[in-house]
Amino acid sequence: MKQMIHKLIAVVMALILTVVMAVTISYAWVILSDAPTADGIQVTIGGGKTILVAADHSQAVNGVVYHYPGVFSDTLNFRQYSQYDYLGEVAALAPVSTADGYYWLVPEYYDLFDKEIATGEASVGEMKPYDEFTVDTDLAYANLTAQDAETAEKGHYIYLDFWVVSPRSDYVLRVSRGDENGGSFALELMSPAAVDGNGDGTPEVYRLVETTGSAAASLRIGFLVNEADADSDAMACYLRSGYAASDVTTLRGVYQESKDGMSYEAFDRFTIYEPNADKHPFGIDATYSMTLPLAVMGNTVMPVSIADRLTVQLTNRWRMVTDMDGIALEQMFQTAIAGKTYGSLDEMKTAFYHGYLQGQFAPYINTGAFVKRTADLYAMAQSSNGNLASLDTAGATDDVYITALQQNVPQRIRMFIWLEGQDVDCNNQTGAHDFALSIELAGSDQQ
Repeated sequence: MKQMIHKLIAVVMALILTVVMAVTISYAWVILSDAPTADGIQVTIGGGKTILVAADHSQAVNGVVYHYPGVFSDTLNFRQYSQYDYLGEVAALAPVSTADGYYWLVPEYYDLFDKEIATGEASVGEMKPYDEFTVDTDLAYANLTAQDAETAEKGHYIYLDFWVVSPRSDYVLRVSRGDENGGSFALELMSPAAVDGNGDGTPEVYRLVETTGSAAASLRIGFLVNEADADSDAMACYLRSGYAASDVTTLRGVYQESKDGMSYEAFDRFTIYEPNADKHPFGIDATYSMTLPLAVMGNTVMPVSIADRLTVQLTNRWRMVTDMDGIALEQMFQTAIAGKTYGSLDEMKTAFYHGYLQGQFAPYINTGAFVKRTADLYAMAQSSNGNLASLDTAGATDDVYITALQQNVPQRIRMFIWLEGQDVDCNNQTGAHDFALSIELAGSDQQ
């Protein structure tokens, strides 16, 4: 039965390959030499006015782990909960690819022991064909620590779980630009740098310097949703937890634990959020390059379309100078370091972002609008006369959603964070810095 389902999935995925890029793009899949570490990832989820969010709690009973939500509120900052402490310990991100959130494709590279090197068919460090990639289906390359550096350098992604609930009515859940809790954005943190130092004893002047942005341009956030009801034991744990709401009688969302090997057909939907979609550090900004992530189809690994599951946001930007929109980050930085001495630039950076700003970045970021319809984006990509400026934008994407929520039924969602190796911007060797990541979710009564 499982083999038949896999074949059906392959047929369906083949049918959706209706969008083909007009040009061939060479994806570098270069492992970042100074890759962003999750220690700097500030992850915040906001619910806006329509839904509430909660941290995921777990409890082991007789060797079985049960999950349930904590207290629901408007905003969830993962750094405030000890169960997410691993976010400050994981190793650097390195490019991988996925189209469904279950099959994670980790690149393989030729080395001196491969026969292709001896025969001159390949060079050391050259990427092997897709079919020779490692296929990870048990989270083996997820949430690795610095102790797993060798494995993490090959490929590494992050995942975490949280809960959402709609207390007023049934709602369809989407990623939103909204500003109620800071909005949705993803940006690399800028780093302090000494400028105007002339070596004559004059004090150096420090400024915030933006990175190339290639990591932020290839960053992806995926939402894996399984709508199966949790069993009665999970509900019992919830009722005993002290977090239980009186009007909640059902919990939804059952996912594999690390290295647990759950079958693919258990998962219902995987929606991919692509921030900074029109930012191309090594190309022309304000254009869009369609990403075709890798998928397993039968015994073959190949790029596929995700037109029905992709929500695209235009570039997010730091507010570098004071304007009508609010306070500039550079001015706050100058205020924070005035009259202080630091042992290193890293110490200065930590003191500013984590000490002075307390991880609150939203006031210093201009968030990009979302492309209103992903179908229009794909149609534009096929048109030689199309341009991104011609597309309608909105606070959320109309034709793509994460899940449908039933009133007062908490839904557990698994969120993934990774660098998409199939993205044309995933090709820098100059390094990247830490990320600020904020997600605002919004409910709508229309699907």
